[in-house]
Amino acid sequence: MTTVRPEEFADALIRLLEHHTASMSIAFRGDARRAAQECADDLKRTSPKSRAHGKHYANGWEVQEVGRSGGTAYVVGNTGKPGLTHLLEKGHGGRSPAPAYPHIEPAYDRARAKLIGRLKR
Repeated sequence: MTTVRPEEFADALIRLLEHHTASMSIAFRGDARRAAQECADDLKRTSPKSRAHGKHYANGWEVQEVGRSGGTAYVVGNTGKPGLTHLLEKGHGGRSPAPAYPHIEPAYDRARAKLIGRLKR
């Protein structure tokens, strides 16, 4: 236990809060990274698989760390067939209309719920 004189209390409190904030930031980044990886793994399992193209689309999900002002973000994207994500998720019209296969939003919702559960503990 550390004792502080009254005139040093404000500085000691600021140091303590800065240390706590840094620790929480590191923990949150780890939780966010884990949630993004779980989302990518979920998408690899639940993405539509075509007989003609095999599992190329499903296996293309990856997590990318993106530096942003004020922090770090994790983006889950399909590196194998990035142009198919919207077409499969929402469906499309045209000469050969295709139905929607919602798989991205449900995976996001599951990963988000897990992350919120981790942050609440």
